[in-house]
Amino acid sequence: MNNDIIISKSILKSKKVPLLVYLSDDVDEKLRKHIALKYQKVEKGLISFEVENAIKNYISVYNKQQSTQKSTPPKFNFSSLAN
Repeated sequence: MNNDIIISKSILKSKKVPLLVYLSDDVDEKLRKHIALKYQKVEKGLISFEVENAIKNYISVYNKQQSTQKSTPPKFNFSSLAN
C-alpha cells in the first residue's frame, strides 16, 4: 500500500498560522501513533496536516447537521475548567 502524501502546490503555498492547543497526554500519544501507522514514517508537517484535515471534517459535519436541524448547539461552560 502506498501511503505517500500527495499535496497540491496551492496547499503548500497557502498561508499557515500557528495555533497553540493543549492536548491530554493520552490524545497526543494516540494522535502520534495514528500518524506513524498511517504514513509509516515521521515527517515534518504530518501532525499539522492531520489536525487541519480533522478540523475541516469536523466543521463540515457540524455544518451539515446544522443545515438539517434548527436547534442551537449546546453551550460549554469554560469556567468549569478553571482551577
